[in-house]
Amino acid sequence: MISEKEYELIDGYLKDELSDDAHIEFEKFVKENEAFKEEFEIQKQLYIALALKKGTNTTVSPIKEAIETASKEYHQSGGKVINFDRRWMMGIAASILLLIGYFVLNPSEPNLSDLYVSNADWTELPSFTVREDSKNALNEAQVSFENKNFEEANAQFNKLLENGSNNPQILMYLGISYLELNDFENAITTFEGLQNGKSLDSNKALWYKALTYLKWNRKELAINTLNELLKDPSNYKHAEAQKIYNELN
Repeated sequence: MISEKEYELIDGYLKDELSDDAHIEFEKFVKENEAFKEEFEIQKQLYIALALKKGTNTTVSPIKEAIETASKEYHQSGGKVINFDRRWMMGIAASILLLIGYFVLNPSEPNLSDLYVSNADWTELPSFTVREDSKNALNEAQVSFENKNFEEANAQFNKLLENGSNNPQILMYLGISYLELNDFENAITTFEGLQNGKSLDSNKALWYKALTYLKWNRKELAINTLNELLKDPSNYKHAEAQKIYNELN
């Protein structure tokens, strides 16, 4: 056992509160006193574990819980190093380090919903260049979409297609309106129609399909679609697709 004064010295050393001279004397004392060295190593392990806890994210909740349970007396003492039972301390420190190692080697799965939200940006959608006879209907559909009235926009864009409009940009808006309404199957069908067309916008379909699979929580389909998109560096959103692909693999 070591004295309370010696525990206070350990606390000061770990918090870097000792003077330069005291710091040197402390390290000399550790080398010369085996019992003190053993206790210091135990206290240092817990201190390191607590520091690691502050740097972890919320996905490592088991580590957080283990540390909070193990350090109940630590926090109640005002954050000072106190006299723990040596065997208990060694077991707790080892358990915490094993938990940290597990989560480093087994990182949590990426959240597909978060990836979708951070990449779903409709501000780059083109505005319509239309003939005078269809100007009003297209404008109204676009306004509904921009006002986030996706159900109304969906009906308006579908009606335009039924009336014979062949503007491929309608498929983009229609597919995204389905996506916003969580009608994933119709969204994919619409984007595939865009992809199979011959317009300049056809390669955008892969990006929108990938976003659909992310929101739909279809990881493998998202990866396959991104992989297809990445085959051609000139494809729409190639750089963004590469970042998502890396996170999913």
